[in-house]
Formats: sequence, C-alpha cells, structure tokens
Amino acid sequence: MHMKFITITLFVFLISFGVVKSQQLPANWHQKTIGQTQQSGSGTFSKDIFTISGSGSDIWDNSEEYHYIYTNVADSIEIIAKIESIENTHEWAKAGIIIKQNPSTSSVLAALSFSPNKSLVFASKKNTGELISGEKASQTDQKWMKIVYKRNVIGAYSSVDGVNWNQVGTPINMKFSGAFCVGLFSCSHVTGVLCKASFSHVTIKAPKQSIELIERGKYFSKKVYIPEALPTFSTSKSLLPEPILENNPEWIKLYWATWDFAFQHLRKPLQGSTFVSNWLDEAFDEVVTAQWDLIFCSVYGRYAHNIFPAINSLDNFYINQHTNGMICRILTEATGDDHFWGLGIENCRAVNPPLYAWAEMNSFKLTSDKNRLAKALPAIEKYFGWVENNRKGSDTPHKLYWSNGQASGMDNTPRDNGRPEPGDGWDSHSAKDHMGWVDLSCQLVIESKNIAAICDVLGFSSKAKSYRDKADEIGKRINQWMWNEQDGLYYDVDVKGKQTNWKTVACFWPMLAGITDAKKEAKLIANLNDTSSFCRAISIPALAADQEFYDPSGHYWEGGVWAPTNYAVIKGLDQTGHHDMARIIAEKYISGMSEVYKQTNTVWELYSPDKIKGIYKQGSYSNGLDCGKEYVGWSGLGPIAMLIEDVIGLDTDAPNNTVTWELTRMDKHGIKNLRFGNVTTSILAESRGNKNNVEINVESNTNFNLKVNFQGKSFIYHVKAGSNSFDCKTAI
Repeated sequence: MHMKFITITLFVFLISFGVVKSQQLPANWHQKTIGQTQQSGSGTFSKDIFTISGSGSDIWDNSEEYHYIYTNVADSIEIIAKIESIENTHEWAKAGIIIKQNPSTSSVLAALSFSPNKSLVFASKKNTGELISGEKASQTDQKWMKIVYKRNVIGAYSSVDGVNWNQVGTPINMKFSGAFCVGLFSCSHVTGVLCKASFSHVTIKAPKQSIELIERGKYFSKKVYIPEALPTFSTSKSLLPEPILENNPEWIKLYWATWDFAFQHLRKPLQGSTFVSNWLDEAFDEVVTAQWDLIFCSVYGRYAHNIFPAINSLDNFYINQHTNGMICRILTEATGDDHFWGLGIENCRAVNPPLYAWAEMNSFKLTSDKNRLAKALPAIEKYFGWVENNRKGSDTPHKLYWSNGQASGMDNTPRDNGRPEPGDGWDSHSAKDHMGWVDLSCQLVIESKNIAAICDVLGFSSKAKSYRDKADEIGKRINQWMWNEQDGLYYDVDVKGKQTNWKTVACFWPMLAGITDAKKEAKLIANLNDTSSFCRAISIPALAADQEFYDPSGHYWEGGVWAPTNYAVIKGLDQTGHHDMARIIAEKYISGMSEVYKQTNTVWELYSPDKIKGIYKQGSYSNGLDCGKEYVGWSGLGPIAMLIEDVIGLDTDAPNNTVTWELTRMDKHGIKNLRFGNVTTSILAESRGNKNNVEINVESNTNFNLKVNFQGKSFIYHVKAGSNSFDCKTAI
C-alpha cells in the first residue's frame, strides 16, 4: 500500500509536469514560508523547472527560516534535484532538498543545500528542540543533489552528472511517523530579502540503493547502555577520601564543595543516544560533551572510583569512533553524533588533546584494572593512528603536528594570529596550515609512551617498543625545532620551521612528555618564577603577562588560569623531580580558588591571573563576561587532584601496591579513606616542631608499601593490616 503511494507520487512528477500550467505547482504539492522571514516566499513550476524565492536568516543552529515547497509521502523515498541557479544574496544563501515530519519549525528534518560559495551542507535536526547541525563538504561544483530515506536512515549525495554519486557527510538515523514531507527550499541568509533558486530533473521514487550507516565504535566492545543509578554526594561523602590539612581548613571546605558540584554533574545517556555509559559531565552545557574536558575530569574523578568510575566517561567517545579511527572532540549528548562545532572544514577542529591512554593509565594507577586497559586499547590505538596520519605536517621541514586554537582547546589564543583562514566563514582559530604546535606534538609523545605502558601491562612487548621508538622520534624533532635556548622555552614553528615566539602555557608541555634535560628544566622553571611573565597572583596564565593581548582578567586564553594546563605543567614538574615547584604552583592555584570561593560560593571555569582591585577574581570570557560557574568539570583538578597529589604529596601505584609520599608540611596532614587497588587506608603525619623528625600513623585493611621522601632521604615502610606507627627521622 505504501509503495503504491510512492508510485502515484512518481507519476505526478514524470507524467503531470508537462500539463501543469505555468505559475502553478503540480498536483498534491504545497508551499509554506517557514519561520519569521519578514518576507513571504513563493514557489512556481514551468517547463520542468521549479523556481523558489525564499527569505530567512539560515537553516543552521537555532535558525530555521526559508520558503518550502513540498509533497507528502509515507514510505522510503529517494528525491533527486539539480540546482540550475541560486542568487548570490549572501555567500551562505542556501537552496536544496529538505525532508521533514511536517512543515513546522518544531519538526525534525534533514536537508542537503547548495550555496553561492559552492559549498554543500548536509544538516539535520533529529529531535524536537534540538539545534540544527551537520557537516560541510569542501567546495564543489556538484549541483546534482539526492537524499535517500530508507529503513529509518537518511543519506545525502551529490553528483556532477546525476549518474555517479558521492556521499555528503555521514548518514543519520531518523524515523518519521506516518506521512511526512519532502521537497525543495530556498533561504537568502538575509532576513527580508528574497533569494531565487531554480531546480530541474526533480524526481521522487522508491529507492533502490541501501544506505550504509558509517559504523561507529567498531573497536570498543561495550555496545549497549546498561542502566545504572547515579550516586549522590550526600550518600557518598563518607566513602570519599578525606584530606587532613590542619593549617588550611578553608582548602578542605573547598575540597568538599567541589565534590558536591561534581556529583551534581553526573549524567545518564538520553533515550536515543548512542552513549553506553554514565559520565561525569564537563559542566559547560547540556547540549554537548567534550573530549579533553572529560579526559581531565577522569583524572580527579578517579579518587571516587569505588563510587562512580569516572574513566567510563570516555566510553562514550570510544563507542562513537569512526571506522577510520577519528573521534570527534565534541559529541551531541542527545544523539551521540559528532557536533559541527568539533569538526570544521576537512575536520580541522576535530582533535582535542589526544590523551586517552594517559587518562587510562592514571586510572589504572589507582584501580589496577587490567580488563579496563584491554577494553580501551584497540580504540586508543586506532585513534592514535588517525591523528598521526591526519595531523603530521609531512610537507614541512619539521614534520611535527599541527593544530589550532579551537582544536587544541585554547580557543582564542593569539598563537593563531597571522595564519590563513580556512574559508567558509571559519577564522584563523580553525586554521589548517601545518604549523607545528608544541602541545599537540608533545601530547603525541605522551600518548605514545602511555600506549606503550598499556602494552607492557597486557604483555605486548614488541608493540610497546614500537610506541616508545615513536615517542623518541617525535621528541627529538621537538627539541630540534621548538627549543629556544635564549628564551628557555619551547615555541610553535610555522610551516617553514620558523619559531613563532608566543609565550603561552603550552611552552611547558615537553616536561610532561619527558623530553627535557636538567638544563632545559632549569630555564623553564626560571620562566615559571618570572613575575613579569608566568608567575602571577594565581599561576599559570595561559598567555604570559609580557605578551601582547595579555588580559589580567583572563579573557579566556589571553591570560586566564586554567585547571587542565596547570595540571599538565604541575605533573610535568613532578615527573622531572621538581616536586617543590609543583607544590608551590598548586598551592597558589588552590589558594586563589579558595579566595574566590569565599566571595562567590562556587567554582569557576577559569581564574584571573592577577588580582582585580586587590581581589582574587574568576576569569572572563573573550567578551568580558564572567566565565562558567559550578564548573566541576575540569576545575575539580585543583581542589581534589592537586590537593591530594601535590599539597599533601601522595602518589598511588596500585599495580605495585605502593604509595609514595613527598612529605614537606609541618602541620598535621594526610588523608583518610584513600582507596587504591584492594587497599583502603588512612595515612597521617602528626604536626611537628622538629623539621627533621615526623611521626606517621597508618590504618589499613591490608598490607602495602609506603615510600616516604623526607628531607632529601627515602624511607620504605611495610604497612600491615591494622594500625601502624612509624617514626621517620633524618637526624638524631
């Protein structure tokens, strides 16, 4: 019965066109101006040509304004049209094919459009109330367009001849109920102005081809979400680690408030989403979730692994990985689809810091869960390969890895200044020239080493060696091209290998990559201690204070102090043995956060590097407004991870059943209820007047080793189940 309906529609096109009078639409066709266009449109048919004049701002994001001519169908269909002309009312005027549940702005839709700038866009709105988003094809002269709807999947295609078809974007899942609309549209991209577009060879028929959804998550074994209740802070507080800092009770207050915010941001997959695990959200908004945010959320979230395994947040990226290995840095929460903001021209914005293996190994150090590593490794390896193949500047002398402000996460960084804009309305912060970026190049070293570490755990020794060799190879090129001996910093290099000399927090990633030596570290630390550049009221500013565009209020990445980059620098200092410097930066950061918390009762996305009128302040967006609040989110790194690891000084190693303590404080300090592997322990240093002696009391449910680094000496204590007391002395 449904197929008969399609056949009738087809006959309307193929037989009736010749007898329809000029200035009329064919039988069973309708037209409507969609949205608040301020100018009614029109549609006509004559001599096998449809002509549509439509106004409207756009069909994108939250805008849906255009003139629509359509017919109703009720089963799988294929619509083909050739665009003969489109007025250039704006480079992003659009005309093309659109399929909708009904002719209202609330309807789900899929549209394939052509613009005067020769761009093709496949856009969709999969759920009522969602924003319209999609994928832009590179500039093209392919004016034949086709949309196929079959078995609840929609695919879009383009052609130069109407015979040989190329896929546009990614096929999507969409289900229409009963009759739905299919037709043509025109949008001027200028409200109140009409854009005339004409189409020929318009046909609607039953589709012959099947549509292959691009398989997602091929390399990740968890395929289905198993519903799990989300824990609450009130019921979980007693199960969390309890830090003790006798002289800084305000930091303890901030610690607990941060956990409270974090539990408020636990999320479940929405119905219809491809997500397979509950996750700790980035706290930016309810529409999208972002890769490097969740990677860093997992780093502090691991301290609640017994309550909520934050590392599972990354499952939702692994399950939405493309078969070629790409993982889009931003996913739409409602569907799991790649979000257009994370793509850009030729996916130039797609790669956030690729630190999945690093995050997994951080979690492993606390959980000792080998099964988790085995499950994550295939997706991580495939992603690493995609980044290697698509971000290496093979056509440059340095052969390092390119990025841009948007992809790197440093959205408005001046590092992009002067780079060519990629086109289609994207600015230089989406540049795709092959400028070697310090942070991405170092992150490839970090990821190589951590993939090697995972392979070691799983017994893949030859594979581990190949990844370490890769890390060494990249590290040598970084030191050759990016190190500036005079300035004592690592700089980005342009396509010709010339250093750009922007002093940003990215200059310090090589320490975490483990490619520095003692002389380089001394110069890097000198920069961190320089009050005219990186040593501010709250350290470390994203842009040094002696640089053009530095803003003492933050202004996003033009001076703002950010948790993920601070953590990266601090862990780099720890890794290279500079624990005192790591502690100093961590304490300044937490102290500044605490002062702002006293004023505002919340945790912020970023912080101002300098005091404003003598007061510590939250940071600002690039438009000057306050940044995001209750941002836990990655800002939990300071009050939780940095406090445990660098203020108290504890480093857990569950696979080796060991805790290492950099013991420096004089007050009573330590932690209760710390869980790692099978161990639950409380470790406390009593307050001391003698800097050379300290009493350490430990409670544990089972045996483990406690290594204490104290006053330049190391002590190994074998903790037994029950109560333990150790008198640590460096002098009598």
